[in-house]
Order: sequence, then structure tokens, then C-alpha cells
Amino acid sequence: MKKNRFIPALATSVAIGFFAATNAADKVTLRSLLAEMTDPDANTYLPSPRYTARLWSSHDRRTTTPDADGWFANNDHSKFIRSETVGDCTEDVMLDAEGPGAITRFWITVSGKAGEGKIRVYVDGRLVAEDNCLKLVSGGMFCAAPLSDSVSHESPYERRGHDLYLPIPYAKSCKVAYVRKPGTKGSFYYNVETRAYQAGTEVESFSPDVLAREKAAIDAANRKLARGLNGTDKPTDETLSFDGEVPAGASVTRTIARMGGAAIRRIAMSVDAGQKPQTLRSTVIELSFDGERTVWAPVGEFFGCGYTYEAYSSWFTSCPGVGRMESRWTMPFEKECSVTVRNLGDAPVVLSATAMEVGPYRWDSARSMHFGACWHEYADAPSRKGPEKLQYDYDYAELEGEGLFVGTTLAIWQPTAKWWGEGDEKVFVDGEASPSYIGTGSEDYYGYAWGRYNVFDHPFLAQPVGIGKGRPLNQDFPRQNVVNIRNRALDAIPFGKSIRFHMEMWHWAEDVKLDFAPLACWYMRPGGRANHGADPAAVRRPVRVDAAS
Repeated sequence: MKKNRFIPALATSVAIGFFAATNAADKVTLRSLLAEMTDPDANTYLPSPRYTARLWSSHDRRTTTPDADGWFANNDHSKFIRSETVGDCTEDVMLDAEGPGAITRFWITVSGKAGEGKIRVYVDGRLVAEDNCLKLVSGGMFCAAPLSDSVSHESPYERRGHDLYLPIPYAKSCKVAYVRKPGTKGSFYYNVETRAYQAGTEVESFSPDVLAREKAAIDAANRKLARGLNGTDKPTDETLSFDGEVPAGASVTRTIARMGGAAIRRIAMSVDAGQKPQTLRSTVIELSFDGERTVWAPVGEFFGCGYTYEAYSSWFTSCPGVGRMESRWTMPFEKECSVTVRNLGDAPVVLSATAMEVGPYRWDSARSMHFGACWHEYADAPSRKGPEKLQYDYDYAELEGEGLFVGTTLAIWQPTAKWWGEGDEKVFVDGEASPSYIGTGSEDYYGYAWGRYNVFDHPFLAQPVGIGKGRPLNQDFPRQNVVNIRNRALDAIPFGKSIRFHMEMWHWAEDVKLDFAPLACWYMRPGGRANHGADPAAVRRPVRVDAAS
């Protein structure tokens, strides 16, 4: 029997007060990170202890800065920091970080025989785990799903994205290496995200003993995430409804004033006008907090279903039934908040089953942040632009202020089955010239792989509407729409002054026109600014659903 090098002892005790307690004040531990991950209020405050974030990936190393050759280079597999000989093996180093820090997300996919390789994880110079790469990331070596999972379950296992969300903290250092037999053919793709804490932060390093000790806490986090009900364990004391008909061009607003702080815990609604695709785009939700409008978005994208509704469930948003939509982002305010639903379409809209649930929240004048989201559409955007058939970058959002970047939703229409998402995310934090985040493909960023059309949902990832590489059109699945969702908890990206989130348009088809509509979500200190605001003309533009529309 093949044995792995990771043999934890059985857990013998139950974690008491897991979600409320940590091992010590401000000490980072596996348990404290799990509690942070599943606390709906955690990312509403500036981080304590402070950290910076980074993506380690197999991206093409020719990609450096926008003005340099290779900015759109696409040979983004099997690229490593270095190779080392350890014993009788060659280790290809994927990550080499100095502590204190933590791994917050681990994604891989493979081709050929690359899936037979191993991953080794060293913490503080000690080998703490070694096993087959797929088993270690998504095969339950550390824990069960959804913290260790692969998507989509409808895709062949070797064609999935493999995701590990179990945090791996380290006090001094962390090295992750990939090992395979000489001559093994195939490609290995990886994206690993880490936190680097400020110097002096006390961290309890990950080990087999810690994993065994915290089994009950891990299981509790998995159960909570699997239920997909972020924030529903927080109390609410007021619910406002805005049911009724909203004529074309009209709006409905609900406002709550609370001195000293409160938070929206849940927004739910059903929207109907008999023309659902266009209705989900031309009905807009606006949110204002303490006198600042921070959200302006079509309801379909805001709630994650795009404009071709399919049911799905995630930690922050979901569509639990036909036409039903929910947001469970915590949205704090110090004095006042308002929710406006605006009908910018040409027919009356009926709102039903609506709820705006508000409850207590501890507003901290030095650390609390407002929730924000911006949306815009690149309509009839060209693929392989210009006579040179060049790639280019889409701007999801550019923010000025201090905060955390926490998620994106993308809705696409395209007239071909060729793959639209070869492009990488590029994230510039606080004015850096070369982005600290360079990915390996749009689908990799959204957690799946190989441009697969298969639908899926997960607490932090979803493809409720999918069509991609090789999917036949106008047959059993005529739609040419895609909706991808990725929201962040431990893997939120902090920024002190600014952040620019860009995604390459790298399409395999030439001379086709796409409708590409991204939504970006964040928390920012009051006074922050986003480059995209209200765009009534864009939401009135007729949406396209299939070849006949």
C-alpha cells in the first residue's frame, strides 16, 4: 500500500467556542483563521494584525510590466521559482515565503501525467506534508469539502480546478515544491495565495499535530460553509420590505437611521416583468452608507445570476429558487443607510419577497469600512483587437482609498464556442509597477479549469451559467452566456492607497464581438473612490442571450 508522509494523530477533543475564541490575543493560528474565514464581519474592519497579500503562480515569466514585451505572454504552466535537488529528487519550488504568514488559497490543474506528481509543503524548514498533488489539494488529505474540493463535479476529475481553502499558517517560512519522476510528460498549473503579516506578529505554525488538534474546528467550519448562509447567525432586529410594482423610470427606497452603528445582514428579492433577462439587467440596486453611494449595479449581477437566471448557492450570494435572489454581505454603517431599487427598463417591474434585514454592528471609527460594488459593460468588445490581432486588458475596477478587495462577478455573451478566457488577472496594489498578482487564465482565477462549461457552485466560487471551450452551440445548449463568480474571505486583497484589478481579453477567436460585464466588490474606509459609477445607458442596452436574440 502506498503511504503518504502526512500521518496526523486522531483528534480526541472538541473545540469549545470555536467561532468566538482564539488561542491568544492577536495570535494567528489555524483556528483563528478558520474563525476569521467564517465570520461575516471580519472583512468589514481593517485587518489586525496587518498583512499584505501575494499570488504565486505558474504564469509566463515574460509578463513583467505593461510597457515590456511579453505582457500578454501565455506559456503559463510549469514555471517555477527554481529547481533544487533534495535527496534523490528534484523539487520545483512553487512558493518560497518568509514568515510570519499564511497560505490562504491553493489552486492547481494538470494535463497528461503531471497529475502523478507530488507536492511537498515545508513549514519553518520542516516537511509537514507530502502526497500526490491532486490528493493534497482537493482529495481530502487535510480535510473534507468544501475546504478541499474540485470544480466542476460534472467535469472529468482530471479536467477540474482543484481548490484548497484550508489555511496553512507559518511563523518563520513556508516552501512548497512540486516533484515528479524524470521524463513525466504533462503540464502543471498553480495559483497559491499568501498573506505576509507585519513583523512581530505571533503565528502558531501549521503541523500534523495542530491539524489533528483542530479537527473539530475544521469540521465546524466545513459545516458552516456548506450551509452557505453567511451572516445568518448574527442577530437582526428590523426588517424592511419594498414589495410592489415599480413603474418604468421609477424607484423605491428604504432608509434606516441608527446612531452608533448597525449593518445590513441580508437583502432578498424577486424581480419580475415578464421579460426576465432584460429585467435583471435594467433593474438597478443602489446602496448608500452614511451619505455616500457605494453600490450601483444591475440586480442580476449584484446577486450573482447575471441576466440568464440559474439557481446556485455561495457563501455571500445565492439564488435559492426561480427568480429569488439573496445577498448576505455584511454592510455596516455608522449613522444611516438606504437601499434603492430603480427600474430603468421600459416596462413595470414587480418586486416580491423582498427583505432588508438590519442588526447590531460595532462601528469602529478607526477600522470599520463601507461595502462597495461597481459594474460596467464592455459592449461589442472586439476579440484579438486590431489588424495585429492583439490582446488587451479589461478594467474591472480601479479604487482609491484604503480597504480590502473581496470579489468579482462576470457576465459574458459571445457568439462562438471558442474559448474566451485565456487571459490572466493582473492586480496592481498601491501603485506598484509590476502587479503582485499575475494569474494563469480567467477560469483559473474563478477556480475551475480548461474552459469547461460545466456548472458548479462552492462557498467562494460559482459558474451558475456556463458555456466554454468546445461546447456545441444551438443544439442541446444554445445559450452563449457565461456567469463566473469568485468572492474572497481569507484571500481578500488589502490595499493602503489604491488597487487596480485588470483581466486580459485573450480570446482564441478572431474578429468576434463580446459583451463583457464585470462587477467588483470591496470594503473601503469612508471617502474611498471607484472609477466606475452609475451608467443608465448601459443597463438599458438590450441584452443578448443566444444566437437568435
